[in-house]
Amino acid sequence: QMALEVQLGAPIDDNQMISETYFNLSTALHRLNRLTEAIQACQNGVDQLSKFLPSDHEQLGEKRLFIEILKRRRQSKSLVKRSDD
Repeated sequence: QMALEVQLGAPIDDNQMISETYFNLSTALHRLNRLTEAIQACQNGVDQLSKFLPSDHEQLGEKRLFIEILKRRRQSKSLVKRSDD
């Protein structure tokens, strides 16, 4: 998160570098099982990529798919938690 804060405060707007940092953060949050935060970080990365890639670009599709996978995992986790109650 610190790397992201530094990049966001930099005078040069490097959308690609910022998007990669968001995706790396998303992966780390996913591994920590912080799925809601991981989804938001990945969405922020997609938003950055959308600034310089066409909407049908393969890389955007892959990141959007990852967001859907994270959402399904969050939903599954929520269902398991409810059944344990």
